[in-house]
Amino acid sequence: MRKLLIACASLTLVFAVQAAAADRPGGFDRTGCVADQSPPREDIELWCQPTNCSGAFASNVDLGTFGVDTESIDDFTASSYYAVTSMAWWGVRVYDLDIEFFLVTVYRDNGNCGPDESDIVSEQTIIDFDEQPTECGYYYSYEALLDPVVMEPGGHYWLCIRAALVADPEDVYSEWYWAMHDTDVLCPALYRSDFSGFPDWIAPNTAQPGYSPADAMAFCLYTDGLVANERKTLGDVKKLYR
Repeated sequence: MRKLLIACASLTLVFAVQAAAADRPGGFDRTGCVADQSPPREDIELWCQPTNCSGAFASNVDLGTFGVDTESIDDFTASSYYAVTSMAWWGVRVYDLDIEFFLVTVYRDNGNCGPDESDIVSEQTIIDFDEQPTECGYYYSYEALLDPVVMEPGGHYWLCIRAALVADPEDVYSEWYWAMHDTDVLCPALYRSDFSGFPDWIAPNTAQPGYSPADAMAFCLYTDGLVANERKTLGDVKKLYR
């Protein structure tokens, strides 16, 4: 059954056409619906850039036979010796998609505002995740636990979140779209899709000219304060709880 959640009736859904990508848009573009979708959490927040439901970009692992693979990725800096143990993120879907899992990958930065794909810090298959509707139609919030991801405080990293599903190459609504943050943070987010004609990383607004949201993805990282880098000190622990 297809779900069409119309929470902001005055807003219109627009998929901009990108001729260079075989008329297959990468972005889900609409006017913002709410200012902040940050979830209340008991865990300690390490990084957070929520969505205002202004747009989203495709990010999928195609489990079907057509290879409609897309990747969106954004950077962040580690703020603590504590490991990331859970995360929240936001996405767009129009149909009631059968998402088998999310593939979550963390890379180190390559020193030039891009992921070092030879240096994967963590790659996890997230089967157990919580999906909830938001106040803005088609936008959903997600939360999941992670195996601890230990990083160096101050280190520069890249996060990629992809939904694993069967995509229909003739129907853009069969895909999942990672929601976007409303302001560029650090380096611009990046997008890649061989299927859509973008084999190399490129900023979403460059891949789809005229796209209105900022080049940034929406996600929050948290720690339960139980797993830490070996270099953690008592002073670092105190700072985390201030």
